[in-house]
Amino acid sequence: MRIESRQMIAGFPAVQIRRLMRETVGRSISLRWISEVLQCSEPTASRVLVDLRREGLVVSVAGHFEPSLKGSTLAQATAAKALARSTAERLVSGWWSGPSLATPTTTGSIAWRC
Repeated sequence: MRIESRQMIAGFPAVQIRRLMRETVGRSISLRWISEVLQCSEPTASRVLVDLRREGLVVSVAGHFEPSLKGSTLAQATAAKALARSTAERLVSGWWSGPSLATPTTTGSIAWRC
C-alpha cells in the first residue's frame, strides 16, 4: 500500500494516521491514545475514531477497538514516491553490465562478491 504525502484520512494527514496505526498494532485503541498520538482534543479523537471505523481501519473486538487488517496494512504503508521506470532501468543496467558477480579463484572454485 502506498500513501500520498498530501492524502488525508479522518481529517488528518495520512502519515499521522499511519503513525497512529503503527503505534497501536497489538494493543487496543482508546480516545486518550488517539488524542495523545495525534495531539488533539478528546472530541476530535472521538470524531477520528468514528471516521476510522467507517473507513474500516478499526474494528470493535470484545468491547475495545483494534486496528483491522486494513488498518494494519496502513501501518505498513510507504509514503515514498514510486521509482520512475527510467531510473529503475538505469540502475538495473548499471548493475547488470558491471563486473561479474562471480570470479574464479586460483583453486578453480568460484568466489561470490556481495
